[in-house]
Amino acid sequence: MTISRRALLTTALAAPFALAACGQSAGSREGVIRLTTPDFAGTEGREALEGEILSSWDRTDVSTTVDYIAWDKLNEKLTTGIASGIIPDLIMMGVGWVPPFAEKGVFGELPDELFTGPGINEALRPVASYEDRIHGLPYMMEARMFAFHKEIFDERGITDAPTSLEELRDLGIELQGGDYLPFDIFTNNVRQTWLHFIAAMGSSLFTPDGLQTAFTDGSGADALQMMIDLIDDGSADFNFRGAAGQPRPWQLGQAAVDLVSTGNWPSFAEQSPDLITEDKMGLFLMPGAPGVDPVMYLGGTLISVSAESENAEAAVELIAHMFDPQMLLAAGKMNGKIPPVPGLPADPDFDANRIGTFALDNLDYAGAFEGGSAAWMEVREQVGPQIEAALGKSQSVTETIDYLDRVFNVALDRIR
Repeated sequence: MTISRRALLTTALAAPFALAACGQSAGSREGVIRLTTPDFAGTEGREALEGEILSSWDRTDVSTTVDYIAWDKLNEKLTTGIASGIIPDLIMMGVGWVPPFAEKGVFGELPDELFTGPGINEALRPVASYEDRIHGLPYMMEARMFAFHKEIFDERGITDAPTSLEELRDLGIELQGGDYLPFDIFTNNVRQTWLHFIAAMGSSLFTPDGLQTAFTDGSGADALQMMIDLIDDGSADFNFRGAAGQPRPWQLGQAAVDLVSTGNWPSFAEQSPDLITEDKMGLFLMPGAPGVDPVMYLGGTLISVSAESENAEAAVELIAHMFDPQMLLAAGKMNGKIPPVPGLPADPDFDANRIGTFALDNLDYAGAFEGGSAAWMEVREQVGPQIEAALGKSQSVTETIDYLDRVFNVALDRIR
């Protein structure tokens, strides 16, 4: 990205924020950009963000200060900030967060040039938008796909990855009978795994306008039923999952196939470097139902500008700097997430991330993600317990979907 591109983006963004910034936010001070982030924790992360990315920004008249916050505390912090008027200039947040906070007037509208200029993949536009306008930029993304032990596939004579959900079920049955579980799909967040299967059914949580449920078209029930079927036929085990911070069952040879994330790569490279070579680890996308493309789950981090920032122009310049290819590489190498843009400079450390490069090659299929409505933050914590109750057979699939439909519509009624 060139200096002229930065100037173009800065000019383009100044007008949308001029009207919003009619009064100074308590979290904004002229000449100081306050950044809140749940990423870049620890010594290595701080060095990447403050020692490399922020320190190399050439605006000497503006300083930066960073507020590091844990992911599980970020929503509470932003919600409290709304009530008190203490909103930072730049906010990093998760997928699904843009519509709820844009609807509350917290995130300012960004010009489309800020999205298209760096070449952000168009498949990521839905997670950045509210009412068809950009309110956040995908920055460091996390994607999920299946990883498998090539040695186990070779032993079973399996030469091709599944290309449909029916073939995925057949694969689970074919892999049974060994001293390992065919699929580990529950070490991850079960809510997100359910959303992944919904997308594989060709649907989503909400309709495109974010005002109606979409999973109630049968896709939510079908996705949940498939997860239950995988348990019932012995392909998966709801009680089988790895412990946080420990090697995953796949790494220990206890699972043939794992639903892995790009964020797993740093620990894989440290703990199991012999398992992630090209001849040992294979990768494939979640296949789709008939007529549905394969799908990759998308999580990660977006970055937005406060609608009331006194430093909007400088904040946009800083974002442009953070999207410089070298700065994107510095961030990506630190946490295993992937920049959402093509054509990054060759870098041995980054290019060695096989999960990350696979995800970059398949960003067009990143169609599974959380959110899609301004009501999402009100309902998301109620989804996981309901899915777990159905997987544990304490309630039926129909009861689960009906309950979630009621909960979602109570929240949706507030914004309709």
